[in-house]
Formats: sequence, structure tokens, C-alpha cells
Amino acid sequence: MNTKNHQKEFSKESIDIYLKKLSKVYKKLSAGRMPAEIILVGGSAIAVNYSFRQSSTDIDAIIQAPDVMRDAICRIRDEENLPNDWINSDFTKTVSFSPMLRLYSKHYRTFSNIVEIRTITGAFLIAMKMRSGRIYKHDLSDIIGILIEENEKRESPINITEIRDACEKLYGETGYDTMPAASRKLIENTVNLNIQELRHLYRQQTETEAENCSLLVQFEAENPGTLSSENLTEIVENLRQS
Repeated sequence: MNTKNHQKEFSKESIDIYLKKLSKVYKKLSAGRMPAEIILVGGSAIAVNYSFRQSSTDIDAIIQAPDVMRDAICRIRDEENLPNDWINSDFTKTVSFSPMLRLYSKHYRTFSNIVEIRTITGAFLIAMKMRSGRIYKHDLSDIIGILIEENEKRESPINITEIRDACEKLYGETGYDTMPAASRKLIENTVNLNIQELRHLYRQQTETEAENCSLLVQFEAENPGTLSSENLTEIVENLRQS
């Protein structure tokens, strides 16, 4: 279980500010000759595209840039007193990563005429959250939040076919069928709900996730060294049944 103590919350406004500063420093260090691309995923993609969760504890991203970008990231970290991992590509080592993400990302902003910022939204962000499917974090409630806001602004709501298609485009022909059971159950139980029903379910899900996180924190305190990324879900489910 990730127990890093993040001291910073990144809102849409602060993400824009720090990325703008990063791009300015990067342009100077690279002498303006090497364009770069940053694709926002996870909580940072939610923060800049949706209002239901307005901040993220770090900026998860796919960073396509020369090595000098690392120097720019460190300089902004030091100047702004940010956490070491304020922007990072750790996500690329998780099950949610897909080399196809760039293809289905959308342009967000370009800073200093050299760094393009792109994001993942809609059904593709739902697919990523399904793939992660952690019942002790925001993954499942994020899916509901995305459904609510997308369905409010679209003429026709996101349907199961669109979600299946996104899963297959990112993770292959069996993408949807190999999703965690909790993710598939959530989608199949919510995709046809109306906005009011989704809002009620969102409140329930966030409460459940908070309870699950608390259970894990208590378990870890009582059983140090027991938790791992492989057993978290099983332990939560066992604790809830006990």
C-alpha cells in the first residue's frame, strides 16, 4: 500500500501554473529547440477536465521529452518547494498503462510554444480507472463521477458499447473481459442509471472507499509488513466480511 505522505494538493489552477513554469524553464534549458509532450492521466486528468474531484496529490503523466526535462522538473520542485514526485511517470509501470494512450489523448494546452499538454478523458479515462480498479482508492468513484459529468454535457450518455470499445482499443480484444470483477460489476450496474441515481451512488462509493482505506491503515498498523500490491484487494474484502 502506498503510504507516502503527500503535502501538496494540485488543483486545475495550480497544475496549469506549474506546467506553465515548467515549460518556460524547459524552453530555456533546451534553447527552445526540442519540443516536448506531457499527457496527463489519473487524478491530474480528472482535476483539469472535471469538477467532481478538484485536486490530485501529484501529477501523473506520460512525459515525452529529452533528458533536460528532468532538470527542469527538479528546478521547479526546488523553486516552488514541491514534493520530489510532484510530476512523475510512475504510472507507466502500472497495469493501467497502454502504449495506445497517446493516440486517444486530447490536446489541452500548449505552453511557451514548446510543451504540448494532452489529457485522457471520457470512456478512455473510465477504461484506465477500470483497469486499476482499486477498491480502497478513488478508482470506482472516479468512474461514476466521469459518467455523471460526461452524461450531463453530452446529447447521448456514455453506454456500455463505448466503454467496451475504449477498453479494447487500449488493452486489446479481451480488454473489457479481463478487467477486475469489481470494475465490470460497477459499469454494468451503473451505465444505464440516470444522473440523480448516479449522484447517490457516487456518495455511497466515496464513503465505501474511505472505509476501505481506513481498514487497510488499521490492518497495516497491526500487521506491519504484511500488505503488498498483490494482496490489498483480498485483504480489504476479508476485513469487510469479518
